[in-house]
Amino acid sequence: MSPLPGLVRVSGTLGSDQSPLMVERPLLEGRPTAYVCEHHVCQAPTTDADTLAVSLGVQVARLD
Repeated sequence: MSPLPGLVRVSGTLGSDQSPLMVERPLLEGRPTAYVCEHHVCQAPTTDADTLAVSLGVQVARLD
């Protein structure tokens, strides 16, 4: 079950054709990249966990 209602999480291997949702969504600077989209409109991709959390409206637990 998804942690957020309506959330669809897709992951894949760079260069694979595992999901059409991954087409034309490259890594940024070679790092894992999150794309947050709603109603067919995507925000700027991010590699930063804090930025992703804000986009999803969740808090990130810090271990440090």
